[in-house]
Amino acid sequence: MADTPVVASLAIPALPTPASSLSSTPFSRLLHLMWRERSGRWALLFLALLVAAALAAPWLAPFDPARPLDPGAGAAGPSLSHWFGTDLTSRDVLSRMLYGSRVSLAVAALAALLASIVGLLYGGVAGFAGGRTDGAMMRLIDALLAIPRILLLLTVLALWGTVNVRALILLIGLTGWFSVARLARAEASALREREFVLAARALGAAPWRVFVRYVLPHATGPVLVAATIAIGQVVVLEAGLSYLGYGVPQPTPTWGNIIRDGRETIASTWWLTVFPGLALVGTALAVNTVADRLRAALNPRQLHAP
Repeated sequence: MADTPVVASLAIPALPTPASSLSSTPFSRLLHLMWRERSGRWALLFLALLVAAALAAPWLAPFDPARPLDPGAGAAGPSLSHWFGTDLTSRDVLSRMLYGSRVSLAVAALAALLASIVGLLYGGVAGFAGGRTDGAMMRLIDALLAIPRILLLLTVLALWGTVNVRALILLIGLTGWFSVARLARAEASALREREFVLAARALGAAPWRVFVRYVLPHATGPVLVAATIAIGQVVVLEAGLSYLGYGVPQPTPTWGNIIRDGRETIASTWWLTVFPGLALVGTALAVNTVADRLRAALNPRQLHAP
């Protein structure tokens, strides 16, 4: 009995499986939240189909979006050959919407990304520096926020004249980072006094290293949610600018200038406003739903108990 092995009495803790370690990541938690709620599933499905249609527009579009099919024929309503009808110059509306989705989504995503990066860096520096530097930088933000964004854009575009897609992305992005900067400043100011930041400073880490290594990553979460919301806002903003004639010039199609083509004949050419309008509303609602679920995934304390 004395020679009885005692290996069985040694408890070896089980190592975590890759699935269990991945279950706590924000991305997997976001997907779980999306598929747990019906609204999230529909939002993801809609955005996935929209992005896929935009990427595959050269193969899905039945006609050339810039070429009139029958010059002088005028607009025609939806039919089997033209599902979304044709516009006043006899161009296929479905083809123009597919190509227009590429422009509208690209402008929205890139402008929101630019605004988020600038706002995160500016607000993060202000909150991390504190003191007079913080005060001076935030007073500049308050002054810029006092100017309505649409008024600022219309003024610049009116003085600039015709702009291309790249210039429009720059203008929208560089006028949309002010509120993001205030959000990043609040996060950085709170993180500045956290224990891990104070410990890094006590160990002799340089201020720029503490800022890049510890402050910026922890301030990215709320900014990511704000950037997601901004995508839906910029989609509508770009459409509004194109509708007013200050966006992407013809013949490049966008949802906004498709609506603009039918604004004077809305009673007889309703399809020119209904179909791109539904695309705008659906995209904005889907993006806002994704942003709300992303906020919940990054802030588990706000979730309801399962």
